[in-house]
Amino acid sequence: MKPKIISILLSILLFIVITSGVQSFAQTTPTPPAKLLAAQKKVPVNLPNELFQYILKDGVSEEEKAEIKDGLASEYISVKPIDLNNDGEPEYIVEGLKPPLMGMLAGNIWIYKKKTGSYFLIGDIGSFENVIPISTKHNGYMDIQVSLNLNAGRTKVQSKFVFNGSKYVLMK
Repeated sequence: MKPKIISILLSILLFIVITSGVQSFAQTTPTPPAKLLAAQKKVPVNLPNELFQYILKDGVSEEEKAEIKDGLASEYISVKPIDLNNDGEPEYIVEGLKPPLMGMLAGNIWIYKKKTGSYFLIGDIGSFENVIPISTKHNGYMDIQVSLNLNAGRTKVQSKFVFNGSKYVLMK
């Protein structure tokens, strides 16, 4: 009789562990808020060129600048305007598309904010494939979920960046 009770208890325990893991995964998988998707705007034609100059100033070394030479901004970066702090003005998520503005697996990610005619770097995120603003906030800005697939997609690395009042930092 005791082995049967132990077997039942183990089955119940296994069920609880499996279902809590599924719930936990579902809670951490980011889904962009509908308002965020609606807030995305078309990128102005001159914006990549303007931001490209700031990336060359803030985000790359002298060696990397020498590699870029006369390339067009649109060859090296993509720009996604997203209002991360709900102030009606977009911040810009910039992704490197090719070397030297990308790592071995994915593009480098920067977040810029335009203020008084200039762009300010508020996030140097690193090299990731997926950058997703999520609904949780720190200091008035949406948190950023990033991920990178490794081992032919068998391993997924995820991190979360939060705004500390002046820039995005890795949440510990």
